[in-house]
Amino acid sequence: MAPTKIVRFGKMVGGSRKMRRVYSHLRKAAAVDMPILLFGETGCGKEIAAKEVHVRSGRSAAPYVAFNAGAMAPELVASELFGHAKGSFTGANENKKGLFREANGGTLFLDEIGTMEMRTQVALLRALEDGKIRPLGGKRDVPTDVRIIAATNEDLEKAVKEGRFRDDLLYRLRVLCVKLPPLRHRPDDIPMLCRHFIRTINAYYSFDITGISDEALRALQDYEWPGNLRELKNVLAQATVTAGKGDIEIHHIPSNILGIDSASDIELEFLTPPERDQGRLPASSTVETAPPVAPEIESAHSSSDGFLIPKGASLEEVQRLYTLKTLEECQHNKTEAAKRLKVSRKALYDKLLRWGDAEVGTP
Repeated sequence: MAPTKIVRFGKMVGGSRKMRRVYSHLRKAAAVDMPILLFGETGCGKEIAAKEVHVRSGRSAAPYVAFNAGAMAPELVASELFGHAKGSFTGANENKKGLFREANGGTLFLDEIGTMEMRTQVALLRALEDGKIRPLGGKRDVPTDVRIIAATNEDLEKAVKEGRFRDDLLYRLRVLCVKLPPLRHRPDDIPMLCRHFIRTINAYYSFDITGISDEALRALQDYEWPGNLRELKNVLAQATVTAGKGDIEIHHIPSNILGIDSASDIELEFLTPPERDQGRLPASSTVETAPPVAPEIESAHSSSDGFLIPKGASLEEVQRLYTLKTLEECQHNKTEAAKRLKVSRKALYDKLLRWGDAEVGTP
């Protein structure tokens, strides 16, 4: 792959006409203190766009708080947003401040806004119109000063017709509306996105991937990308682990991307990791100011005798496999493994606890 200039808008990457238009809209939206509705498919970067609006706005010095309404039971969303008084319902053992007050003066990003139940929509509409909220079980209103950036991947006008979303709330939210294009509508951006993601993966995993072949790149550009940027990043992570060093070639690309049927989702590949100096970033890598692909454990150690990587493994799964392989090489001694991974023992233990592997190894 020939060197490709990376065009950025903060932490957003893409130089196509569609993305330049998005950048222009986001820049203008940041300049006025109005609600914004971001529309786009899952994985196309709506939260990154919301953060870029916040950091360019007059509220940049105040909190930015993100909340996914679809990730919580509908009956709990109101309590999370507006807070509650002690004893207002079973389990309310203390007063809860709520995200509106946490974000006071700043920006509150509400993802998957279309999943919000009707009663909560009414309370949200009042907060937008009057600048006041009332915690559940509370006896008085609380003034708030919050800019709302909402996001959705569904047709809210259709939801209005079906009686699932209030039309007055929709009109209030989409004072400004920015649509983010899916990755399949901007294939010209894929070369620079590949370069960006490969650099990031190189930096955080101490790999030495130099690029991607033209044949592999064409395969990525021909794919539909239902998972958008999130899927591309995970595919490149798997290809990077499979390749180990040098260029990513067509045979390093997962079979489902190439339209080839794989034996099963749990089929395993045998991979021999590359030899590399521990703790040294490749000279060809450039660390950009972008969110780490995987925080806390920043480098991995592996032996030359190979290990198993599941096809379609996510970055988190790859990191877990590296960590467990390192523990095995250290005779399951966590202290020694943490030294090799160049992290604190606590950071290693926290990761193992989250993965359900905390009992693996000794102090």
